[in-house]
Amino acid sequence: MPKSVSAFANPPESTCALMAEEWIDQLQIEQQPNGQIYNGGIGAAQFTWLNAQLKDSFEKAQFAIVCCHYPVYPKNKHNLLNDEALLHTLAKYSNVRLFLAGHNHEGAFGQYLDSYFITLPGMVETYDENAYAIMCLGENTINIKGFGRVPDYNLNFE
Repeated sequence: MPKSVSAFANPPESTCALMAEEWIDQLQIEQQPNGQIYNGGIGAAQFTWLNAQLKDSFEKAQFAIVCCHYPVYPKNKHNLLNDEALLHTLAKYSNVRLFLAGHNHEGAFGQYLDSYFITLPGMVETYDENAYAIMCLGENTINIKGFGRVPDYNLNFE
């Protein structure tokens, strides 16, 4: 799969880096908080792949959990550059139960339609505390037991 859209993880004159710079410029014009050089985006090939996976799981009546380094919801300066496009894609599939992310070291939680969005806090800025979690999946539940900086989450889907 091609590299992600990123101004910092690709060679400076590459298509992916130039596209990221365009997206960042546009987000800054629109005064969106995620128009930051340290954020990345999902390219067309990744969207195509993700749509196929979500469609397949939806047709099989399977729940889906999507994991991404960058959060998409709630709105934050650390979100994916094209967070709104991904949020719109996820909203098409009622079987998406959880979107799990990192990157925002403070962590975050939100619910959009039928999906929960959890950004796990990082341990980068901690000197005497850890940050990790254990996730248990049930038929209609997702339970996350947090340790250190990570809170517990008990999500029900009935």
